[in-house]
Amino acid sequence: MNLLPPERIERAARIYSTAKEAASAMGISVAHFRRLCNHHDIATPRQRRKQNSAPLSRTERVTCEAEWENQQHQHEADLGR
Repeated sequence: MNLLPPERIERAARIYSTAKEAASAMGISVAHFRRLCNHHDIATPRQRRKQNSAPLSRTERVTCEAEWENQQHQHEADLGR
């Protein structure tokens, strides 16, 4: 039985861009790395990339649009000076 602390697994999942790289750095198989991530509720590098590219919610989208409009108005005001 391989006793790897969850902190080490989580750090590898954050540092490396693929599960293969993370598993190799830890000296374990890719399947074992994925099982450990699943067991400890840690997002694998692929899951993290997928979460980061998820579409924005309506609230987040409205907030981003409002910030963009404010920046545009500020830019126009700066140019008008």
